[in-house]
Amino acid sequence: DGALDLNIHYLTLAKDPTGAAGSGDHFYGAHLDVDSLPFIEASFYYWKYRADLANAAAAAANGLADPGSSDEDTYGYLFTLRDGIIPRVGVTFEYALQDGNRYDALDDGAIQKLDSLYFAFEGTYDMPQMAGFWDMDWRAGHIMATGTTAGATREEAFRSVFGTPHGTHGIADVVDNSNIRDTYFGFSTVLYEADVALSFHNLRADQGEDWGNEWDLVVSHPLGDLLDLEVGLANFTSTSSLRESTDFIYAQTYWQF
Repeated sequence: DGALDLNIHYLTLAKDPTGAAGSGDHFYGAHLDVDSLPFIEASFYYWKYRADLANAAAAAANGLADPGSSDEDTYGYLFTLRDGIIPRVGVTFEYALQDGNRYDALDDGAIQKLDSLYFAFEGTYDMPQMAGFWDMDWRAGHIMATGTTAGATREEAFRSVFGTPHGTHGIADVVDNSNIRDTYFGFSTVLYEADVALSFHNLRADQGEDWGNEWDLVVSHPLGDLLDLEVGLANFTSTSSLRESTDFIYAQTYWQF
């Protein structure tokens, strides 16, 4: 009846034909969507990554011995407020943990215990058009990805199994996707047939020096029926000795089929 939707995945990333059964690099996991709760839509997921050949290749590239295989687990959940519960308001909340073991050839050259977490909260508001204002979609939120214990001597970088899209922490991409606290807000609207999005990111380190603030402006405008031009501008102001202040610009076109 659509109340539960279970997906199971298995992906072989690399395989040694001469290796034993189960050797190689593999991703597998399960994703459960629950659509029967009264106020929210919920997703629960578990993913396991086994690295074997990837560890050997990283070690060889840095002149180190093969460390063997490592396994890391990611499990979490995502809650979304149902449409219409609060008119024009959307709320999402996600939490995930990673544990197991991970190899880092550049850091310590050994397989270490993995201990990291991810937390994200976002609220949106679809502001109707009013006299003197455009129709605006507002959003604000907070993302944290870090180790679970400050100062712990182990692998703490959170690596999302779903990937981290470009621009998640600002389009200039001046900070990493872990050891971060990103508090952001912004809006998007349509102005003279152009899609316009303005956002602000306060970028802080969970452990160590804070990084700074970034303003982003992205404008997309159609060029005919099939072609769109998108231009992005960013200004990052550093508050840390670890990052330099910078300006960033990009332009790209894409086709609509």
